[in-house]
Amino acid sequence: MGTAWASLWARGRQVAGRARAWTPPAWVGRTVKAALFCAVLALLVHQLWGVGFEAVLADTPASPWFYLLFAVRYAAFSGFEIAIYGHLFGRPLWRAWPVFLRKRVLNFAVVDYSGEAYFYHWARRELGDARPGGLPVFALVKDVNILSSAAAMIATLALLAAVAATGQLSRALDAAPGLEGTLAWAAAAAALLLALFLVFRGRVLSIPAAAARRVFALHGARLAVVSGLQVAQWALVLPLVDWSTWGVFLALYMAMTRLPLVPAKELAFAAVAVALAGAVAAPDSAVSALFLVNGVLMQATNLGLFALTGLTGSGRIAGTPGEPVSAGPLDSGGKFGH
Repeated sequence: MGTAWASLWARGRQVAGRARAWTPPAWVGRTVKAALFCAVLALLVHQLWGVGFEAVLADTPASPWFYLLFAVRYAAFSGFEIAIYGHLFGRPLWRAWPVFLRKRVLNFAVVDYSGEAYFYHWARRELGDARPGGLPVFALVKDVNILSSAAAMIATLALLAAVAATGQLSRALDAAPGLEGTLAWAAAAAALLLALFLVFRGRVLSIPAAAARRVFALHGARLAVVSGLQVAQWALVLPLVDWSTWGVFLALYMAMTRLPLVPAKELAFAAVAVALAGAVAAPDSAVSALFLVNGVLMQATNLGLFALTGLTGSGRIAGTPGEPVSAGPLDSGGKFGH
């Protein structure tokens, strides 16, 4: 009997090992991604059909300031990332702007964290054997993403709590009852991940405490600037809408961007925003046009920059591959949380 159980156990471990080693074909991921994108697009078209396509087109934002704010918001995201990695690498990275733009496109328009994999391989190639502060490039990319997620989750939960306290969130969700469950799951997941980070931050982060605080502060500043520009865009088009309402939309946007595997997040948010148009003290067509244009602009910009950065090539880090990086924030301080 014991031999039979041992044989069965060994067989189970063998099957489990094969399952772990198996990776699905590339077409599976592409098919799932395409199906999700089509579902988002179909939902958006269905909602716009109810509002009226002609009315939406008539209310398309005409102010050039709307589009200028969009361009600044798009560029600011990569600008802060350049500052963060330049700080950690001890080298100026402004000439590598095309790399960071492509990284952003891959993360937001293709697959979550695919941009991080692209950036990691680029940085490894550019730095060669250099190890900023004695740390491998992978550890730096990992820590930057962990701190970015932590800053975003704190901001999202704080904003959700603030708008919930005013009663605006419940009134907005009344206009789209199906959204309440998704939002609750997103908030719960964010709270759980944040709690795990706070408990184990000393074990998961490799960079010194001082450097981690600076990176976290830069991520916080990025969130404040990019979110502020986003709300300014909305308020420019619909100036009579109160700021608490925009706070609800910003909270929902931030919560949705934390959901994994959501393709074309701007268009997905546009579908949600159109469903919530009835909760805004403005014509449904104007609200729908505002978020639809934002979503289409984002997708068009992603496509254009992906093609352009492919033609122009990647930027270079100042210095030569393998050259020791300058003494900087990684050469002092203890582990974060210690």
